[in-house]
Amino acid sequence: MGLVFLIAILLFGRTVEEPAQFSAYGETSWENLFRKMESQGFEFPRVVTSQMILETGSFTSDIYQHNKNVFGMKKRKDRTYSTETRAGHSAYKNAALSLAEYLKYQKMILCLARKKYKIETEDDYLWVLDHLPHCRGCRYAEDPLYTTKLRAIIARDLN
Repeated sequence: MGLVFLIAILLFGRTVEEPAQFSAYGETSWENLFRKMESQGFEFPRVVTSQMILETGSFTSDIYQHNKNVFGMKKRKDRTYSTETRAGHSAYKNAALSLAEYLKYQKMILCLARKKYKIETEDDYLWVLDHLPHCRGCRYAEDPLYTTKLRAIIARDLN
């Protein structure tokens, strides 16, 4: 199964047993996937998709497999959709709830960032991930090369 198809299943709630129904969304391509993500409220869908690919090791990591955690989000009190914690990370009933959690988080960090900065492009959003507006000196990921890796995934896989 192709990566774009797997991500589409996560986003749109289709199962592997229902590929014919998925075709109702049109041709399975990155551009169609990104349009659908935007219609669901996600901004910068290529960056968000690259985050899913990186954080899950192309959907093979233990955190994804056992926690249904698509973004490697750690457990915190303000997580709405997480049911429990496993290995220090939020655990979800399904991957769609992990996506909903990230969408809520994305809206919050962009709202805060836009109070001070003009955030319009993928590069702007990548900058926000490196300089979280609600936490001085914080970034989205512990890895200082995180956004460099996201850019590489976008260039290699999502064009």
